[in-house]
Amino acid sequence: MAKKKESTPKEKKVRQSKEPKNVKHVEHIREEVKFIKRYVGLHNKVKTPNAILAFIKALQRSIVQKLIRKTSPLSGEIEMIQNKLVQAYNKMKGDESFAINEKDLNHLVAIAGGEAVYPSIAVIKRYIGLQGQSDEKKIHSFMKYLENLLEKKKITKDDPYADKVNAIYKSIKQRSSAKIAISRVN
Repeated sequence: MAKKKESTPKEKKVRQSKEPKNVKHVEHIREEVKFIKRYVGLHNKVKTPNAILAFIKALQRSIVQKLIRKTSPLSGEIEMIQNKLVQAYNKMKGDESFAINEKDLNHLVAIAGGEAVYPSIAVIKRYIGLQGQSDEKKIHSFMKYLENLLEKKKITKDDPYADKVNAIYKSIKQRSSAKIAISRVN
């Protein structure tokens, strides 16, 4: 006769919000912040020389195209990142672990987590992609996504694009055909 194991109640994991509390919502994340986030993502990861070289080239391309300017408030951090990447690349003999010193890491993480795109902008961009389509599965998925954002209060009345999101929601609910009509974006 087999003994039954006593079931112990599973502990519920408390999920912390991915967004820090002091996030500044923006329409578009600055190029400098994108590169800082990418650099922070390298910490304690094994990378190939080609991966580091691709990062250096992308960074330098943005500098040459003036997407990142010397007058930027984050130009010092970008210059430091470029120098560290070039040094690391020149020392590499194969796949190596990439580490950032603790002081720099804390400073860069604070910058990288300081900006986030408005959730409403993501909704509008996704809606633009749906225009002219009649795929009910995608439309239904979009509606669930939108209702979920509203339910979790990710989009509030304080959001500068809340009225546009509301108009999108109404237009999808009131559509007469399976196809989403193309509308103007203001």
